[in-house]
Amino acid sequence: MAKKMSAAQDTQGPITVTWRGAALTVSAPTEWRLSALTHIEDGQIASFLRAILAADEWAKLLELDPTAGELTELFDTIAAATGLGN
Repeated sequence: MAKKMSAAQDTQGPITVTWRGAALTVSAPTEWRLSALTHIEDGQIASFLRAILAADEWAKLLELDPTAGELTELFDTIAAATGLGN
């Protein structure tokens, strides 16, 4: 479930979402590289997440050992928090 962004939190800086009890911080959407965005276009959710998460955040995600369906849920949570697709 996505953590609602507060008025003070904007999409210009890193964004923290809470998912499956873990706080995960993703880089600002304005910092996402073209290579990360092409992973979305290609349907490679895990590769996209790896590209936008810092190494320690990626390690947290690996510890959670999510299923493919759960990764899609996480992607949707991040998309909602960052305004991706709006």
